[in-house]
Amino acid sequence: MASALFPSPYFSQPGSPCFCGKGKPFSKCCGSNKQHRKPPHGVIIKKGALNVKQCQQLVSYAAKQDSKRLAVSHKENTEPTSLERQSSAIDMGNKHSTLVSLVEKLLNIAAAEMNLQIKHFTPPTLMHYGSGDYYHQHSDSEVFNPNLKKWEKKVDRDISLLLYLNDDFDGGDLLFNYFNYTYSPRQGDLVIFPSDHRYLHEAKAVTKGSRYVIVSWAATLPC
Repeated sequence: MASALFPSPYFSQPGSPCFCGKGKPFSKCCGSNKQHRKPPHGVIIKKGALNVKQCQQLVSYAAKQDSKRLAVSHKENTEPTSLERQSSAIDMGNKHSTLVSLVEKLLNIAAAEMNLQIKHFTPPTLMHYGSGDYYHQHSDSEVFNPNLKKWEKKVDRDISLLLYLNDDFDGGDLLFNYFNYTYSPRQGDLVIFPSDHRYLHEAKAVTKGSRYVIVSWAATLPC
C-alpha cells in the first residue's frame, strides 16, 4: 500500500505490482480499463444499505430545507464559488440527529467487516448536487505538495462514507481516478473507501435533476 505507486497527483505506474497483493500488474488488476468489473481493492459497495422509504423521507425533508453553497477544503482559497466544486449542504435541522445515528451504525458495521475500530467520525452532511454541480478529483484526507513531490495528510480521516438517497437524475457518477473505476449511484447504496490519495475520486457533473447523498468520514484506531 506504499504511496510510491502514485508518485504524482495524476499518474500511477501501470506496470507496478498492484497494491491489493494479487501479484498482477496494476493496469491489469485494480487499475484495469475493463468495464462492469468488481470495485477495486478497498472500495466497499453495499447495495440497498438504506431502504427506499427511508431514502424518500430524507429527500422529501431535505428538498424543503435551506442549503449553503460549499467551498473547497484543504486550500487557502475558500471562496463559496469555486471552480473545484459546485454543491450545497442541506440544513437538516431536527433531522440531523437521525443522520448521525444512521451513519454511526453503518460505519461500525463496515469497520467490523474491515477489522478496524472507529476512533471518531465527522458529523454527516446531506449534500445536494443540482444540475451542473460537480466535485473535481480530490483526496479526502491528503493534499499533494508539488514542492516536496509527495502527499501530505491534512485531516484526521481514514475512511470515507457516501450514502446515496436517490437515483432519479442523469450524470453524477462517482469516479475513482487512479483505478479507472466508475460507479453509477443507486438509491440506498453505501460506498466506503480509504480517505488517502490512492482513492482520489470525483463526483461527475449532474446533467439533469438533483442528486442527494450523505457524506461522512471516520478516523480509526491503529491495528
